[in-house]
Amino acid sequence: LSTLPPPQPAPPLIGGAAASVPFPAGVQGGGGEALVRRKKKMRCGECAACAAPNCGACRFCADMPKFGGVGTLRQPCLQRRCSNKTYDAPPSAAPRPNTPAAPPPPPDVYDESL
Repeated sequence: LSTLPPPQPAPPLIGGAAASVPFPAGVQGGGGEALVRRKKKMRCGECAACAAPNCGACRFCADMPKFGGVGTLRQPCLQRRCSNKTYDAPPSAAPRPNTPAAPPPPPDVYDESL
């Protein structure tokens, strides 16, 4: 019988995925691990690659539903790979400056001045 080496732990997730980090000693946790959200890099939307159309021939285009694929890869076309990715949200996703204010609180029912 040959002995197999012990299994290696999975590498940490990189990119937009959440990585699991163990709780520090002495902290009560539900499942023993906490999820840490990492910022996602967004395409700039301004470079030539972002403005290019999908080629329809690469493996990522072939996977897109609009080209008859299933959509499991969820990656941009190889000709649309942005080289200027940033952590900031694109201008179209910025919050609107004229958002309505919160409504005023209801009047106090037990007002003693009445």
